[in-house]
Amino acid sequence: LYSYDLKRLVRVMPAKRGVFQVPDGVKEIDPYAFDHCRYITKVIIPDSVIRIGTCAFLNCSSLEEVRLPKGLRKLIESTFLNCYSLRKIDIPNSVRKIEKTVFWHCNDLAEICLPKSLSSLGEMALPYALESLTIHPDNKYFTLVDDVLYNKDMTELVVMRCGKDVKHFKIPDTVTKIGRYAFRYCDKLESVELPAGLLEIGEAAFDCCKSLKKVVLPGNIQRVERSTFFECDSLKSLTIPENVKYVDGFSFPLGLSELHIRHHDPQEAAQIFSKVKERNYFKYYINTLYVPKGTGSDYMNNPFWRKCITIKEDKE
Repeated sequence: LYSYDLKRLVRVMPAKRGVFQVPDGVKEIDPYAFDHCRYITKVIIPDSVIRIGTCAFLNCSSLEEVRLPKGLRKLIESTFLNCYSLRKIDIPNSVRKIEKTVFWHCNDLAEICLPKSLSSLGEMALPYALESLTIHPDNKYFTLVDDVLYNKDMTELVVMRCGKDVKHFKIPDTVTKIGRYAFRYCDKLESVELPAGLLEIGEAAFDCCKSLKKVVLPGNIQRVERSTFFECDSLKSLTIPENVKYVDGFSFPLGLSELHIRHHDPQEAAQIFSKVKERNYFKYYINTLYVPKGTGSDYMNNPFWRKCITIKEDKE
């Protein structure tokens, strides 16, 4: 189904099978145009196409190969989401932006080369099972070091390849920001050493790092965002530095048994951890709350904290 002037591909019928060639002259592929075309195995897109809509190939579960147009500037959100069989795609050097979840759940896509002009990469844009991540040597916006993508001056860690086989990782001292979802599903990672100069950890940065056992938050961190350590099932103890001013209610894994907080004023701490208490985290999940030496009685007498199962003073 096309627009009246044949410039837009509006919809491909789900029963279509085999190879599909978009006619030359088409300029746009509409959102959800190929949605649930489960029998198409290959799509050839002519260079006349300048825009591919969101979720254009959503749930094309048999799609193995796509030929993208040379002048394409952007891969829009969830373009190939749930294309489980996608094995081959060459991203043209004209692409400047890859939005979030473009290749998420493309489980058979083993290799991706990020193009020369790429300046923006959305969260969870790359597939979980990616085996090889490379980047055009002349890219001016990103640096790739040992399967970890940084911005060019290496002040922001953008993403680690999920399939990277590493248990212990030291983030370079130049990094001041960890991007949203940067380590999500890096399930072999057991410990991360964060640099002292780190200022920001993005939302869900370590979400679903199932093997993560040890991480020490540096003193300059001021916020613990939503899902930062959610579903880190092996993380049993965590220390929140005194400079932290906000903790989201869904920051921690349910298996966290010890929480150490460095705030000397229990009332100030109550405000910081108010969203955590709203979901009854302290009542049902934390076994022991460790507070600064000399503040134990203040915490136990504070209405916010007195219902915690156990409150102990840290030795230091």
